[in-house]
Amino acid sequence: MTIEGEQMKNQTVLDQMEMMRTRQTQAIEVINQSARQGTILSSFMVGTQVWLEGTHLWLSYQTTKLAPK
Repeated sequence: MTIEGEQMKNQTVLDQMEMMRTRQTQAIEVINQSARQGTILSSFMVGTQVWLEGTHLWLSYQTTKLAPK
């Protein structure tokens, strides 16, 4: 590969890294802004009864046979 090709690849990598850093900073700012706003609004009140089924809960294991004991 030529030196020009290497420099082009390096510049592309540097550009992509800079874009990733910029987007990471933007994401952190948005997360901090939402955290500063206070409480999260909920459609449920204290004392409201809700229906929970195990089939709709995300668990780290697939079946009860694989569940830790």
